[in-house]
Amino acid sequence: MKRIIAISLLGLTPTIGITAPAAASNEVEHLLKTLGSSSCEFYRNGSWHEASEAEAHLRKKYNYLTKKGMIGRAEDFIAKGGTESSMSGEPYQVKCPNETAQPSAAWLMRKLAAFREAGLKAKTPELGN
Repeated sequence: MKRIIAISLLGLTPTIGITAPAAASNEVEHLLKTLGSSSCEFYRNGSWHEASEAEAHLRKKYNYLTKKGMIGRAEDFIAKGGTESSMSGEPYQVKCPNETAQPSAAWLMRKLAAFREAGLKAKTPELGN
């Protein structure tokens, strides 16, 4: 009987309270808000969408991947949720004003690198003071 209960509880574990690590969650949240508040357009499944629609769509994918325990780092989200349509396999693109369209993965990785660099600069005391 104890074995059956233990097995049953193990079967429930993957769906109870799974969250991405705090650092990944903060970084992905930053990426989603940055995209959503941009004046860029987001290409998916054959049409261009407003940035706010892109944020909402990618947030749904992020929540799904998080619940499945598939997000350990922001790069996981970009690779598994922010690169291509899970329905068609067609790559996502981002097009910002006065720029050519680019793969969403490249855009997101650039924004992630800038966010991390800004965080490092804020934590690093200036030399010579």
